[in-house]
Amino acid sequence: MDRKQRTVLCVGAVLMALALLFPPYHYCGANGISAGAGHSFLLSDPTGGPPAAKIDPNAWAITMLGVAVVTAIAWFAFYQRREPIINRVRIRRESVGGKMQ
Repeated sequence: MDRKQRTVLCVGAVLMALALLFPPYHYCGANGISAGAGHSFLLSDPTGGPPAAKIDPNAWAITMLGVAVVTAIAWFAFYQRREPIINRVRIRRESVGGKMQ
C-alpha cells in the first residue's frame, strides 16, 4: 500500500465517522406520512421538540454503503501492481554484473 492509498483510506475513515455521527432523520406524521428532516448530530434532537424526528436506518445504511464503495473504488484506482521480488533481485544483480542462475 502506497501513500496515495493510505490517504484514500484515511479520508474514507473520516467520512465514515462523520456518517456515523450525523445520521439522517425523518419526521413521522400521524397519518403515516414521513418527510426527511436532514442530518443532525447523533446525540441531539434535530427538531428541539414535537414533532419528533427519528433516525432513518435505510438512508443511514445507504450513506455508509456509498462511502465504503467510493472509498474502495478510489483505493483500487490508486493501486499499482509491483513486479515480483524475484524480478527486482534479478535486475539489481544484472546491473551490478552478477549472474542469476
